[in-house]
Amino acid sequence: MDKFGGIDLHSNNSVVVICDEVDRVLYQRRLTCFPDRQVSG
Repeated sequence: MDKFGGIDLHSNNSVVVICDEVDRVLYQRRLTCFPDRQVSG
């Protein structure tokens, strides 16, 4: 099973995603760019 990861960067947050070879999302999390203000996902 191959896995692929990506990060979508924005000025105030980032979205991290890990998908498998048929594009199923295995993990997704939105992270704030400010460590003291984490957003749960």
